[in-house]
Amino acid sequence: MASAKKSTTLGSPPLVATLFGFNKFLTKQNVMIKFKSVEKGQPGVPGGGDTKFYASIVRNEKVDLRTLVEEIAQSNTLNTADVFAVLESFLQMCTRYLSKGSPIDMGQLGTFSPSIHSLAEDVANDVDQNSIKRFKVNFRPSSLLQERLGMVKFKKVSGDIVEVEVES
Repeated sequence: MASAKKSTTLGSPPLVATLFGFNKFLTKQNVMIKFKSVEKGQPGVPGGGDTKFYASIVRNEKVDLRTLVEEIAQSNTLNTADVFAVLESFLQMCTRYLSKGSPIDMGQLGTFSPSIHSLAEDVANDVDQNSIKRFKVNFRPSSLLQERLGMVKFKKVSGDIVEVEVES
């Protein structure tokens, strides 16, 4: 009797996590997201209508550039000046390409895309640069990054504060 071969595709979470070290990262780091329940009224209803409760992240302290740069430098052979230089160049290149309307595909990280918000006009010829009210940049994470972030699980700890737990 022939034994069946077990095939694993690159896209499967355990293999991708192993190849890119995600399991190691997620299990060694303090990976925990807290959220609380927040009462909100119904959008568009005068007086708020019936209120409902929604999950809302309790944000930790913001990570500043210096901290991020120092951690990147410690995790490889670059020094902090090199990391700052690369990030400054990255900012300049992003500004250049996004201001030309070009999306920036960052591979396994995701894609930065320029976007505009405008007023609605009744006639196509009325749409001009004055119709544009806001320029912004959208970020769409790659499937790999989404897969990595999809490895977290939720666990209620007390009251309306819940922690995210990583599945080992």
